[in-house]
Amino acid sequence: MKILCTIAALACGLALAAAPALASDRTIPFEVRLADRAVTCADSDLFGIPFDMASLGGKPLGTGQSCVHSIVGCDPLVPFCHQTVDATFTLAFARGTVTAPMTLHEVLPTDSLTIQRGKGRISAGTGAYARARGSVEGGGFLEFTATGVESALFYVVRLK
Repeated sequence: MKILCTIAALACGLALAAAPALASDRTIPFEVRLADRAVTCADSDLFGIPFDMASLGGKPLGTGQSCVHSIVGCDPLVPFCHQTVDATFTLAFARGTVTAPMTLHEVLPTDSLTIQRGKGRISAGTGAYARARGSVEGGGFLEFTATGVESALFYVVRLK
């Protein structure tokens, strides 16, 4: 299982390896770090997940949330089933926010491990990102343990 997690983390890391060299106001790579705070999702959403965003060097970049609208697949849960999650990411940076409807493709090797790949188009923004267009994409893994959640999730905002 640890090998599978390592492979998933390496794949995401390699996909984003060039990002720090390109980091600018137009390309913003970040690590997702799950947080413990309230979210402001719609009543019709299934649930929300709050997170902090950190640069690949560990510097805080802002906060975010994922509001999950629907999940299709893995019902019932069987090892290595696939599910598609319809969600919206709201990413709050110091200079404004970016909103992106996302499609998350997930593989669940076990009931405690999720490997995720996500992609979406920016639909709205505020502040410095008021007219933002572009994409958000990335992925990694989440593993629910007896003591909490281990994760390695990395995403990139690409602005046009």
